Amino acid sequence: MIMFDAIVDEYFETRPEFLAEINDFERRHNLSLWKKLNRERNEINFFSWLSEVRFGLFFDKICDDLQNDYVIGRKKPDWLINMNGQKILAEVVRLNAPEDEEKNSIKMSRQLRQFQKENPEVPIVVQGGAKVVSFEFLGGNQSKLQQKEEKYRGIITENKLPFILCVATSLRTYLCQSMFFHFLMGSRGFYKSDENFGRNVTGVLLNTYFNEFFYYQNEGALFQLSKRNIDTLLPLFCNNAY
Repeated sequence: MIMFDAIVDEYFETRPEFLAEINDFERRHNLSLWKKLNRERNEINFFSWLSEVRFGLFFDKICDDLQNDYVIGRKKPDWLINMNGQKILAEVVRLNAPEDEEKNSIKMSRQLRQFQKENPEVPIVVQGGAKVVSFEFLGGNQSKLQQKEEKYRGIITENKLPFILCVATSLRTYLCQSMFFHFLMGSRGFYKSDENFGRNVTGVLLNTYFNEFFYYQNEGALFQLSKRNIDTLLPLFCNNAY
């Protein structure tokens, strides 16, 4: 059995620049990211923590300030962002495959990292094995997206705050940008079909396994980003913006 700390060390062994970026990010904003990780003694939770950090690093490039696990309304959203004078809630959702599949995925990632370490000049190509996420998983009664909206609904409405859901996929889950576009913004998309979700979720930010970002703006949301923030955010996605 591989110890949790060994997994963390193993992951960052081939990513020293990423490790330095996280450390600098934590120091500049006086965050407790590593302390939080130490409470998550689980491989799957480690990769969920990484997803949370990646979104924090994304927002760091465009915001004035941000806080992690800031207490508001007796809850701790992942990120409270101050962007051009507007406060924004952001909550991270990582779409994992079932636990056994996810553990196999982590094992595969470990093998790839070891191969990369031993053969640094050889490119790695990952083929097949992706699990296409169904609409039922995204928008059914057990939807993680729906549960996040419900959890923060009172805080959103009471404080009149824009709310961005940050969705990350894993090696064993797959969401292409067009699929997610139709799920959220199609004629029967979730922004329209779920009244509370459509009213309270300002937008969804998708981070793919290949670390691409796509933003899906909900024009029907009650609390919108300011025009200045939309103008700041959307150009980052170039022709991939929705």
